[in-house]
Amino acid sequence: MARYEYKGLDLPRTTELLKPLYDYDGVPAEILQAKAEAGTNKHLMVKYFLEGCLDYNSLSDEQKGTLGQFKLFQGAEGTMFDLGSAVLEYQMIHEKLLYGGTPDIIINDQAIIDIKTSIFNSYLHKNVFPLQTAAYERLWLYDIGEKKGKYKHYILYLYPDSYRFMQLKNRQAWSMFKYLLDHYWQQQQFNQKIKAWKGQ
Repeated sequence: MARYEYKGLDLPRTTELLKPLYDYDGVPAEILQAKAEAGTNKHLMVKYFLEGCLDYNSLSDEQKGTLGQFKLFQGAEGTMFDLGSAVLEYQMIHEKLLYGGTPDIIINDQAIIDIKTSIFNSYLHKNVFPLQTAAYERLWLYDIGEKKGKYKHYILYLYPDSYRFMQLKNRQAWSMFKYLLDHYWQQQQFNQKIKAWKGQ
């Protein structure tokens, strides 16, 4: 798991900040961990494939199926984008807003594409994922020194036997993410004050 740090300060991950919007309380931690690792492996598979350094023989049957679906996307909706120049799995931090993130695919001046391997969930697609891609766009704009962008946000749902490519639209996504980010740092400040008070 990526770690983001700035001047000795541990920064929250984009996905970490979105946790209040998820409801995984009843799911065992080991299951969540296994799913997260499987998803990470498929993300890296796509990255290595696009970079031309994927060892196809090392893939499981499930991964080969997922890669086949990505190739179908690449030959269909993917033709809208210059995937050959895509920025892949790029770790960034925002030194002013103090958070970090690693978008799956950035196509400069065009799109932010996040890959999901979990089952489609309309609530997450509408209420959570737009915040994630909005946060990634702000990270990217900060990284390249631009204040505004004209990026469209997408989710590519990849499965061993199918895929779905869907655009995200939520005008309030950034403001809600910023609220979660502000709340995180307010909570950190609160915790530090309590700790200092107890240590008197």
